[in-house]
Amino acid sequence: MSHCLLLRHDDAFGPGRLVPIFRDFGIPTVVRDVAKEGPPDDLDEVRVLVLLGGSQRLAHEGRDADEYGPTPDWLAAEVESVRPMVEQDRPVLGLGLGAQILAAAAGAAQRPLTKGEGDDAEPAPFLGFDTIRLP
Repeated sequence: MSHCLLLRHDDAFGPGRLVPIFRDFGIPTVVRDVAKEGPPDDLDEVRVLVLLGGSQRLAHEGRDADEYGPTPDWLAAEVESVRPMVEQDRPVLGLGLGAQILAAAAGAAQRPLTKGEGDDAEPAPFLGFDTIRLP
């Protein structure tokens, strides 16, 4: 039976309303904690893959490991496990860290966000908050 697989990376970044939304459309969901269980090795029965956020960051060229902490070993393995979904043009949604994983699985370079250009470029914050007003 096909289902939606939600990959959680951090307890603070859960699926929220996604599970009930998929349930309302008749799509069963499975939430997998990648940090504890590791990335999935078989995505054949997955109808849609959702990569949730997390406090971790992907390694990239020029990254200051002391500033952001080490990249967990399972993160690179997750990028590789997601790659076949991207190559087969199957539905994948990435949120926050999940968007970084999705971009890496699609072959995009990972680099820090900066303000300015060239020698004047300085690191820009990658985390922020804003007010959201729902209708």
